[in-house]
Amino acid sequence: MDPRVAFVATHLMKEVVSYGTGHEAKELGRVAAGKTGTTNDYQDAWFVGFTPEVVTGVGVGYDSLKPIGTNETGAKAALPIWLDFMKEAVKNIPESDFVPPPGVSYASIHAQTGALAPPNASYAIKEAFI
Repeated sequence: MDPRVAFVATHLMKEVVSYGTGHEAKELGRVAAGKTGTTNDYQDAWFVGFTPEVVTGVGVGYDSLKPIGTNETGAKAALPIWLDFMKEAVKNIPESDFVPPPGVSYASIHAQTGALAPPNASYAIKEAFI
């Protein structure tokens, strides 16, 4: 895989933690990226998350096609398990961030419109591009 594509995908998954359904992963207290997931009828839920050093996935569900519970989403059912595990897994590992490879640049983007924004605009988010 092109390292630039991998980095941009990682940047997007960092935003799942910063602003999205994976926001509880911020409790890890270090840079993390990840993705929540929930299947139809709440039969399975998952969270796959990672730091630059450790990758972990947690799935919650029954072996049969049976719901795990109403509103038991990846963020609610799987992410807390991931967080408990990762707090221990990374506690003795120095914190680092994902390093962009050559050919990746950033731009300030208007969070609502997706248009370019002035670099210091309060409504802007920093997005990675190839």
